Amino acid sequence: MYSPLFVLAMAALATATTPTTIGTGFILVAHVTNPDQDFTPSVNNVAVNSIHASPGFRVATVSSSLTDGHVFYENGTLDQVADGETTVIFDSATPLTPFGILVQDPSAPIDNIAINAGPGSFNNLATDPEPRPVLVNGLGDGTYLVCNATVPYYRQNFMTLQYAYEGETVPENCVPVQLVPQCAVLNELPPGSHSSHEHALSVRCYSDATAVDWS
Repeated sequence: MYSPLFVLAMAALATATTPTTIGTGFILVAHVTNPDQDFTPSVNNVAVNSIHASPGFRVATVSSSLTDGHVFYENGTLDQVADGETTVIFDSATPLTPFGILVQDPSAPIDNIAINAGPGSFNNLATDPEPRPVLVNGLGDGTYLVCNATVPYYRQNFMTLQYAYEGETVPENCVPVQLVPQCAVLNELPPGSHSSHEHALSVRCYSDATAVDWS
């Protein structure tokens, strides 16, 4: 039998952390891993979205308003889950079509991440051994980045999403981040959609990713 002091201590510990829940839809919130490397204004707690860059092609960007974040879902069959071959996509265009996060191959140079029509590259929300759910690039270890970078289609700079593999030098115009899922409603698909939620996976996500204690 536990003492009252032990019970109180465990209750205090529980309230000091941010619990996760289970859902299918989520937005991705960027957490700056080293505040000393942050931009001014800060890009901590910004949400991943994208901008049109040509037919069927979008560039991953971030927005300071969480309501502008794309509602993503992790997609894959049981076999794909077992093989680490799930993808992270959102529904866009008319009729609704899956657009997947497409990280460059490890042999390619660091560049703006695309969000193209199609499944994208392998990505998943890892929870083991990582104690908190974060987006993991299935093509190789490294870090996601928020970068002040040029989008050639517009010939101007945006805050874009990029990825540096282990051993690569993070560009000076970039800030390393972790992408944390915040639960969001995955809406029903209207008739005629090219997208399907049949293999949308249940994942761990936060009700408020900005309140997570990262200490």
